[in-house]
Amino acid sequence: MEKDFKGTGVAMVTPFNEDKTVDYIGLSNLIEYLIDGGVEFLVSMGTTGESAVLTNDEKQKIVAFTKNEINGRVPFVVGLGGNNTSNVVAQIKSTDLPMIFMGAEGVISVQAMAQPKEFSEMVRQGIAGNIEQARALHYPQLEVIDHLFAEGNPAGVKACLKIKGICEEHVRLPLTSVSRTRYNQLKDLLTKRN
Repeated sequence: MEKDFKGTGVAMVTPFNEDKTVDYIGLSNLIEYLIDGGVEFLVSMGTTGESAVLTNDEKQKIVAFTKNEINGRVPFVVGLGGNNTSNVVAQIKSTDLPMIFMGAEGVISVQAMAQPKEFSEMVRQGIAGNIEQARALHYPQLEVIDHLFAEGNPAGVKACLKIKGICEEHVRLPLTSVSRTRYNQLKDLLTKRN
């Protein structure tokens, strides 16, 4: 099945509970938040999703859960990768999800997870050739973007999602959550924008 991936795709985080198990309530909240925010497609199992620290069983369960939650409302892309080529080939052979990514006109973004409405509209304006409108939407997001990645990905965007009440900010080692200073800076920025 071939799909056109146009507009904004979000590279989703994997929400964790405090005990570092997968937070499926947080994942459901995230999916609804992003779809309600107007993104055109969702991406799971990329580096932002901390796929390197997930077991194969966790990956399969997350993909199945996400596919079920999306329920065909937006296209769904699953990232497959790793350092072991034979494992990656086995992953590709075992998936039944379409992964054709041809003719795309848009972006896959971590930033869009923090501000899906603003980012998706910016991309739509850019695709439509409305450069000035796209720039007007882009520049106010720059300060948030700088803070998102200042202490590593996905810690910054997970902090934004906690601030918005979507899911907790827990990450698995070797990653760490953002500092309280950075968290408060993001909170101030996001509060100003709402």
